[in-house]
Amino acid sequence: LKLSCGAQFTAKMEGMLNDLAICAEMSSAFESFCRENPDRTGLGKTEFSVQVLTAGHWPQFKPLNEITLPSIMHKCTQAFKEYYDAKTSQRRLQWTHSLGSAMVKGTFQQKRVFDIQVTTLQAVVMLAFNADSLGGVGGGPVSFQALQENLNIPEDALKKALHSLVCGKFKIIKKAAASSGSGESAAEASAGPKEDKVIRPTDSFQFNDAFTCPMRKIRIPM
Repeated sequence: LKLSCGAQFTAKMEGMLNDLAICAEMSSAFESFCRENPDRTGLGKTEFSVQVLTAGHWPQFKPLNEITLPSIMHKCTQAFKEYYDAKTSQRRLQWTHSLGSAMVKGTFQQKRVFDIQVTTLQAVVMLAFNADSLGGVGGGPVSFQALQENLNIPEDALKKALHSLVCGKFKIIKKAAASSGSGESAAEASAGPKEDKVIRPTDSFQFNDAFTCPMRKIRIPM
């Protein structure tokens, strides 16, 4: 292909393949570093891997790198940044959270436990409902505005993440009951079940502790 079409035509493809080869080596080296330095990284049993890619070789995506990560995710990214900065001073890391994924262990009523595969953005939203976060000890409702302000997620991206967790097949989060006495709320309630699949900035949400599923491991698409 390089001989037929020229080096310029295959340059990005070669760069992609080179990135993938380097990524595999770096991931293995970082895992070894974490095992050998548990006190330094502070990650404990948390598994964390990173793909470092050269921006010029790959399609561009909206990074969403300004979102406020939960403490455990922030600790992971800081541990890798310190490791990476010690290895090279010629490159600058830019996190692209919109392409990340996570496996979240969810504990529900009667100690039902599920392994939930989600995107990084979905995981950030889910963890906001933990007892030590916005949901509070009683698992009280959290408003859309509070989620947006505390997580620093753009409105469209937050709506998309909430829709997948509230209105999809696996309803990990549920809408909080609307307060009565408001004409607008009454009109929305009478509009039928279709309205339940719309995420509005005026909605509030809470952890669906009654969630159940016959499968132990589930995947929630965005």
